[in-house]
Amino acid sequence: MPIRRWILASAVTELRGNSMNLADSLNLPVVNTPKHQFNLQSRLNLTHQLELDSALFHYDGIPGFVFGGVPLQDVPTHNRIDAGIAFYRRGGLTFSVWAHDLASDRHWENRPALFTTTGSQTERGVVFRFSWQPQREP
Repeated sequence: MPIRRWILASAVTELRGNSMNLADSLNLPVVNTPKHQFNLQSRLNLTHQLELDSALFHYDGIPGFVFGGVPLQDVPTHNRIDAGIAFYRRGGLTFSVWAHDLASDRHWENRPALFTTTGSQTERGVVFRFSWQPQREP
């Protein structure tokens, strides 16, 4: 049956709660985290040795706020699309290619001053992976 070769998986996360401003600190985990996230992942076994994977991820934006006169966060909503293909060979050898964040240019993922002064930006990219996983003995 063709449907046995195709697997769909999804997940939803909703963050609830509030952060207390402890002694005017930036330790505000709920404020610094997207409220809603979801993903949809697909894996299609094209042949016994060839697998096609794709995924859609959605992250709510993080509202901006001002701390000590410094604007923080203000991260827009982001949708990420990934796609990959893997080729499996005998003896546990695998070669795969993954493209990450296909629909986006460089963008902010977070801008906290709590753990870093630079925040974190990401952009689309491609990953090549060659791996070997030996077979287990019975």
